[in-house]
Amino acid sequence: MEQDSSKKISHIYHSTFCQSAGDCCTRNHSVLILCAALLGIPEAITSTLGALSYFGFILIPLGFILARYVGASKSLAFERFLQAFCALTIGVMIWLFPAISRGPFVILVVIMYLVVSISSSMTFPLQKALTNRQTLPVYLATCSYISNGTSFLMSLAVTWYLKSHNDLRFLGFLIIFGAVLHLFSGITYFTMGDIQQIREESQAPLIGNLREAIRDKAIRRLVIAGTITDLFLIMVPPVCILAVRNGAGCTPSQLMFFNTVTICSAITATWLYKQISLRFGPRRCLISTAPLLVVMSVFWWIIPHDAPWLCFILPFVFNGASSIFISTTQANYFTVTAPPHLIVPGTILIFLTNGALAGILGMILNPLLYKIIWALPEATPMTHYRYFLSAGALLFIIAFPCLLMLPKDTPKKTDSGDFQ
Repeated sequence: MEQDSSKKISHIYHSTFCQSAGDCCTRNHSVLILCAALLGIPEAITSTLGALSYFGFILIPLGFILARYVGASKSLAFERFLQAFCALTIGVMIWLFPAISRGPFVILVVIMYLVVSISSSMTFPLQKALTNRQTLPVYLATCSYISNGTSFLMSLAVTWYLKSHNDLRFLGFLIIFGAVLHLFSGITYFTMGDIQQIREESQAPLIGNLREAIRDKAIRRLVIAGTITDLFLIMVPPVCILAVRNGAGCTPSQLMFFNTVTICSAITATWLYKQISLRFGPRRCLISTAPLLVVMSVFWWIIPHDAPWLCFILPFVFNGASSIFISTTQANYFTVTAPPHLIVPGTILIFLTNGALAGILGMILNPLLYKIIWALPEATPMTHYRYFLSAGALLFIIAFPCLLMLPKDTPKKTDSGDFQ
């Protein structure tokens, strides 16, 4: 394990705080969808926002190239700085030049998501370098607590802000504030110090190790199951927001309330995940998620479109829980099952498939499903959204047999309690 790992982990926690607070202002689905609606961007395009963060993983090798030459911490810092620049430009443009901001808004949002996705290349290597098998669940849970706790407080603040400041000018102010927070996140990484283990692993040739990673049973099956389950995360949460906004007529402040509910659910799910994963392992956590998502699909068919807006809280509870029990569980499973020499190639492989491939599929499927489903007759304003969200839940049912075939999450022979 890396020397001074506790000090470096402290820097990561501080950066996570700033990044999470900034994301509430810049990459918040509710904020971006509201901006897109006010700019007149079609709904079929805004529904693909969930795919952007995954599509960006196609550039994941760039993260390792940067780490090879400047180190992991400085590469993460540069990526945070570029995200801050994109957010700052978006905020200034929609504040000062809303009439000509539609095209630049879409382009800059895409770039911002691409940059954030590239920085994800360091997720697994940081876990492997700074934790061991016993401390990993605590590290993951602490990062999630900081991320979701900060997001919860910021979401409350943004909800209060949007109650009386929901035009483009004030949204611009909000995004500019988020850009400043991303800048602080980058400064924290810049001062963290290099992680020699990651720099050395980044020097290794990738092609041969990628082939070996594909031959690894746990990695190969995680690639298949993870691509399908991540496609669910891409398609469903943004459309839930569109469903309650356009199908149930919720206001911007009510949308932010649902966003806060999602964050609270993720915080609670983090605590549950920590307890369950330490006792049963990440594989069982991932398998146990599937029935909940089927329940969520049924919910949309049961609830009337004109029900009181608070009745639509349940899907957002599920969205928060599924983000932990799908994404965090996959990260934990990969880290404890992959041998140390396959961490870098395995990370690239998983992000290219579970991330980039799932993102590309989401960017294709979302508009395609919109075109097909919205051509059907509707009985209520919620009908088309019910069809769409049911299709999303069907994906997880298809993935369930793949989850059952995942090997048990026991460490490799090359993996001691210290991952090394």
